[in-house]
Amino acid sequence: MRSEKAKRLIMSYAQKDGDTCQYYVHESDAFEAISIAEEEMKQKAIEAFKENCPCWSRFQQDRKCDECTWLKEFCNKLDE
Repeated sequence: MRSEKAKRLIMSYAQKDGDTCQYYVHESDAFEAISIAEEEMKQKAIEAFKENCPCWSRFQQDRKCDECTWLKEFCNKLDE
């Protein structure tokens, strides 16, 4: 799994070092890209959880998954 948004951000900030012909990215730009990638992974994990949520599939099919306590607990674990 790759974060295309994070990759584009890194490539837009990459600078070429004239002495070694290698690219580098400033630390703050790298942290921003990591943050973007982490948020994308979190959203993908939440969507995957919704598809297999025990509450949704077994008992409460008439409720929106966003109201589900199982989902809220899962999201809290992701934020730890």
